[in-house]
Amino acid sequence: MFRGIKRAALGLGALLALLAALFSLCAAVAVYRPGALRPLIERFLRPPGGSASLDGLEVSLRPPLLVLRGLEVRGPGAEDRVRLERLRAVPILGRVLGTGPWLQRLEVQGLEVRRHLSGAGGGGPPDLSPLSRLFAVEDLSVREARLDLEVGGTAVTVAGLSLTLAPAAGEARELALDAEVGLGPPGGTQTRGRLRGAGRITPGPALSLRLELAVPGFELGDPSGLGELDSLGGDLEASADLAVSPERLDLEDLALELSGARLRWPSGEGWELGTVRASLGGGVGLDGSDPRFDLSRLDVGGLLRARGSLSGRSLAEPDGWLEGTLPDVARLKAGPSPLFPAALRDFAPEGELPFRLEGRAGRIGPALVLELELQPEAIVLSWPSQGLEARLGGTLRVTTPLDAPIAQAWTQSAVEGRLEAVADLVRPPLAVRSVRVALPLSGSVSALRSPEASLSL
Repeated sequence: MFRGIKRAALGLGALLALLAALFSLCAAVAVYRPGALRPLIERFLRPPGGSASLDGLEVSLRPPLLVLRGLEVRGPGAEDRVRLERLRAVPILGRVLGTGPWLQRLEVQGLEVRRHLSGAGGGGPPDLSPLSRLFAVEDLSVREARLDLEVGGTAVTVAGLSLTLAPAAGEARELALDAEVGLGPPGGTQTRGRLRGAGRITPGPALSLRLELAVPGFELGDPSGLGELDSLGGDLEASADLAVSPERLDLEDLALELSGARLRWPSGEGWELGTVRASLGGGVGLDGSDPRFDLSRLDVGGLLRARGSLSGRSLAEPDGWLEGTLPDVARLKAGPSPLFPAALRDFAPEGELPFRLEGRAGRIGPALVLELELQPEAIVLSWPSQGLEARLGGTLRVTTPLDAPIAQAWTQSAVEGRLEAVADLVRPPLAVRSVRVALPLSGSVSALRSPEASLSL
């Protein structure tokens, strides 16, 4: 994300610096050798190892005006290309090489940019200072722009981009944008949505925007990352207040809503979750330091309700927690029930399950800690085919290392706690009722021990 901001800022600044140099060149040549102007501009814009062509050019000193038509610049790689249908710049001649805004109006129409980026970036925070060059423009209008970027293994498309910049109080500029954005694998199907934003840029520079995103038919492949799920989908709507300064990025009042949410298994079967809602806010230094994020609300279709927080010295060493409840474990089991073996199809838990998850950077490596604390007999377990009825309570703590592969980390998870149950077992001719079981637990998942287990009738 930060590399993207840096590239965008450098590109905007470079464009304005190029216009200043280009207009100065045009003005001089237009006076002395007007016939040589177009090939000179093409040579000026040609990148090393690439090409540049221009279909039409108009330059005037009285009134001052520069118009470029049909501009195309190709880089040394076939995948890098810039096309421009029309650019119209109205400079303020007395300021071109001075201070203050030197472009009264800049109109850009039909801009197309195609770039292939490696995704590698230098260390350190992005430099936002090139955004200051936007203050060289009093009035900016970009219409029907398109960006096709390939970053690593991801294709990013911005189509139908409309962007305006207009004077505001003091030296600020009011900013508005509207575009269709797409994200997906190169050459594959993209998830597309509509992005709108409105805000301002102030000297510093600092950027503040109210952003709104709508993605009908949103789909995220295997959100678990474990290969156990096919996708999570639904209709996504999001909004947030974004603020970026030279030191920090803040995201406040972020509201996410995924309506008609559904999980799909690799088998093709699905689980309708209802509506997923989340509300959070926070910020982080542009160098990744001092992250602070608070999740005030998470509601997964009434199946899970939680809140949480994340903080730390850096994004590379975060600490966080998530606590909440599964209000009805019967609903939780019903969703993936088609995936259970036949013997477990009639296994039916009931009750409310509170939980707490903690993620810790730790001195000996990152770990995820799951804590369950149940009131006595809080969970009812019914298994008719096995003749079992039980009521379960107790405490459980599972600590899983996060610096190992998932399958290995799970078997290495440390377990401690104590579970207590009252059970009835009726399997004719056997019938045992009100059996009390106490299971103190310790060890790892792969070598679980209960040395002081007890059973009483």
